[in-house]
Formats: sequence, C-alpha cells, structure tokens
Amino acid sequence: MDDSLYYDGWRQGSVFSAQLPLYSVRTKGRSRDIETIKSNHNKWIVVTQDCDLDKTNLTDNDPCIELRPIYINDPPNDWGIRSEKFKLFEKDYIESSSPRLMVSALLLTNVMKKQANLEELPEDRRIALKTWLGLRYDRPAVPDHHIDLARQISDKVSKTGKTVSHEAIRDVLMQFSDETTPPKYSLFVVMDNDKDKEKIREWLVQLTLDIPSNLGILSEIEVETPQKISFNVIENSYAADVSLLTWPRNRK
Repeated sequence: MDDSLYYDGWRQGSVFSAQLPLYSVRTKGRSRDIETIKSNHNKWIVVTQDCDLDKTNLTDNDPCIELRPIYINDPPNDWGIRSEKFKLFEKDYIESSSPRLMVSALLLTNVMKKQANLEELPEDRRIALKTWLGLRYDRPAVPDHHIDLARQISDKVSKTGKTVSHEAIRDVLMQFSDETTPPKYSLFVVMDNDKDKEKIREWLVQLTLDIPSNLGILSEIEVETPQKISFNVIENSYAADVSLLTWPRNRK
C-alpha cells in the first residue's frame, strides 16, 4: 500500500543510526527480585519481514517492528550464515542472543525525518540475512555424538585458516552422516571469488589428515562462491568455528 513503511523505503535489512534504549530483564543473583538492564544504542537494523512492512501504515503507533542492535567491537572472522554472529558489513554485525527492540512505524518515520541516514545492505547480504534469521529459530545444536568430531575440525580450521587466503573465505561449513560407523563428514568453503580454490582445497585435505579416523571419515570437500554453493549446504551445515559453533553449554 502507498502509505506503508515498505512504500516509504523501509526494508528487512534497512540500517539506520538513532539513540534508542535497549532493555533486558534478569533476576538479582539467585533472588526473585527482578532487575532491568538498560543501555543506549545508536545503530540498528530492521529485521521485520518485507511483507509485514508493506502492511504497516506509516502512522501506526503500535510497537510491531523488530530492530536488532548492530555491534562493531570484536567482529567475527567469517561472514556467518549459520553462526551466532552475522556480519552485515566488514566490521558491523548482529548477534543472535542480543536483546531486540520493538518499535512503532510512527517512531521510525519520526526518527528518519530528523536523521536522513537510512542505509541498505548489498543484495547478497540481504539474502544472507534472511537465511540467517530463518536459521536462528529452532536451530539445533551439534548432536552430542558429533561434538568431538566437530571440535576437532573447528579447532584446526580456527588455528590454520588465516594462513590460506583467509580474507577471501566467508564460511567453512560441516555436514555429518550417520550412515556408517565411524560417521562420514563433508566440508564446504564459501569464498568471495574463485581465486585460490585449489589452494583452499589442499589446505582442507591436509587439515583432515590430523583428524582421528575413529571420529569420522572425510566424504566430500567443496569450495565455491555464494552463487554456486547449494541451498542444501547452507541450510543443513554447521559453522566450523569454535567461537561460533552451537552445542550444549555444558560441553566445553
């Protein structure tokens, strides 16, 4: 509709700057007393879906638009499709576990009347954001019986990845198969370009030589750009990074 947030230029992935409060709630220690944690944040991204933005009138004052705070300190090394941290730009990122803020359309339009600095993500990052947001809900942890294998792979990727065109690597992903004992595993590298593909492949092969065969057997290695990597890989893989991988908190 022609009086909606979408018509006005807002999109899932719109980035803007504004001083807004961010709240979260916890208890004070082990007591039942409730403590509200408030901080001010100045950079945000809209994560509400485009179809909902198109249904929301510019003058609507109900808080139904979801914002995520954008962080710049300690950005992840990988761009992160299946990671806890997801890069938006080179240094800016969002976190799956961060507090989020619900605001009204009217607040957004009033903010932007004063601060005309709305940015859009590049198209490839917008698509990646949609995938990441979808994967963050009900995202399974690495199964218990694959944790030792996942840790072996992740540890070696983290320690040696910077030596092989690491700046061109967006993600290293893992898949596991229980069809055999020990299980088979596959590794996938998502790269910015086709440069050094063979070098990256050789690095992965060498990396797997140090993984105990009783934990898993290498089945497949694929090195491709985002345009060529299959959606099945993106949807059904785990990020090979110790700091980003999801598994039970009590398994260190």
